[in-house]
Amino acid sequence: MTLMMTAATGVQRNVGSVGAVWPPRFEPENARTKGFYPHRLGSLADIREVLSNAWNAHHRNGSTRCSVRAFVGRNLIETIRRGDGMDSSFRVEAVVPATHAVLDHDLVYFGVNEPERCRAFEFFDIPGGRQPYIPGAREQPSFMTPYEQIRCIEQRIVQRSSEKNSVDLETARVRIARAGYRMERLNQMCEFDLDVLEQLYHEAYQEYTFPITRENIARMLTDDNVFMVARDANNRIVSAMVGEGCPMEIDGTQMRLVELSDYATFIAHEGHGLITALQLESIRTLREEMGSQGTIIHAETRAPWTSVNIAARKAGMIYCGTAELHCTLEARRDTSFRSFFYGPYENLNVFYLPHT
Repeated sequence: MTLMMTAATGVQRNVGSVGAVWPPRFEPENARTKGFYPHRLGSLADIREVLSNAWNAHHRNGSTRCSVRAFVGRNLIETIRRGDGMDSSFRVEAVVPATHAVLDHDLVYFGVNEPERCRAFEFFDIPGGRQPYIPGAREQPSFMTPYEQIRCIEQRIVQRSSEKNSVDLETARVRIARAGYRMERLNQMCEFDLDVLEQLYHEAYQEYTFPITRENIARMLTDDNVFMVARDANNRIVSAMVGEGCPMEIDGTQMRLVELSDYATFIAHEGHGLITALQLESIRTLREEMGSQGTIIHAETRAPWTSVNIAARKAGMIYCGTAELHCTLEARRDTSFRSFFYGPYENLNVFYLPHT
């Protein structure tokens, strides 16, 4: 979903899920304060100052989550992972390799959640407030909190996806063509396409990070975005995704951050590799138009849904962390989660496309 913000260049722009640049902004629909710091962070003192400013904004806003993304010197990342020299509650949730775009720096996800954001997971009618872990788990404690159980299941999904091999675009094209589908990039939306996309996103998501309206779906079609769809033999859209592009300037370095997001496939058309194919087609388009140098392509996938994580891996992406309780989102989850009250917020796995 696009949000108005002031980019690093100081120009007002429409950008995608990167959200506001700096200072951090409050997003009431997700009860979080979120910001992207548009300068290199080359010392622990710089990191502490940025996170302190975000923390103060977080408490002024009364949010239950604070999320910061920034380009951090590679030589500092292991130090801050350990918490050495840090005096804040933030932790490193994910690291996206980025030195090809911002020399000797990687894109780091910092995050912190307030206790009340996690509390929903503890509402179980179980004596003592803890549950025995799900049978079949290996090398796990005998008893875990509901949220600990959820994270363990999600990590098994990550492991399962990591065991899959990537596929090439031509193989993906052939597979979906044999099933009667074709892909195209949307450059405009007719009323019929907009009607179908509204139905598609309402079927896929009961709650989403932004209101699913015709107007908001139409706003996803911008010059910086790649809106890719799959159509069936009747020319009806059955699957869609968006490569949301954000041109940025980081201390004089021009680069582009692209997030592959807003995945949806009608249930009746699942199982044909459509999302994998759409991702691969989007990556091809992005690299043809922008090149790979200076472009960071990543994705945030729903942690409790195996299919989308496997699709990311098959598209050649690599898991690099999880943004926990990151946003408001309600949709189908793997059957392993059905015994849990999952709460209003979703964990998102972060994947990146290696630079070539």
